[in-house]
Amino acid sequence: TEAAPTKPTPLLQVAMTSCYSPISLLFMIVLVTVLQFALRSGASLVFLHDWWVLVPEVVACLEEREDALEAVLMLEQELKDKQAAAARTAAALGPVAAADKRLAVLNSSIHSLTVSGC
Repeated sequence: TEAAPTKPTPLLQVAMTSCYSPISLLFMIVLVTVLQFALRSGASLVFLHDWWVLVPEVVACLEEREDALEAVLMLEQELKDKQAAAARTAAALGPVAAADKRLAVLNSSIHSLTVSGC
């Protein structure tokens, strides 16, 4: 069983059937090789461009998210502290707690923190 003859590439067909000089054919081969390399390199450059554009944006978003999470945790701690202070003030004042201005200010702060989503 003989192997089937391989079909020549288009560039090889041009070389076999044309009247171009060997230097011209060599130039065409080099040109095609360079173009193929440039196309492959161009595809790689698109990936690198996307990488260099997207990565800083992702890092900035993650830093912004961490800052927001830190702010939320700080507000939640402030809410707990004010609720504890209001409970201590109400316990210390006893029956006159409803008329106390300090307790009213604490309750107002607690309400504003609760309404803001903490």
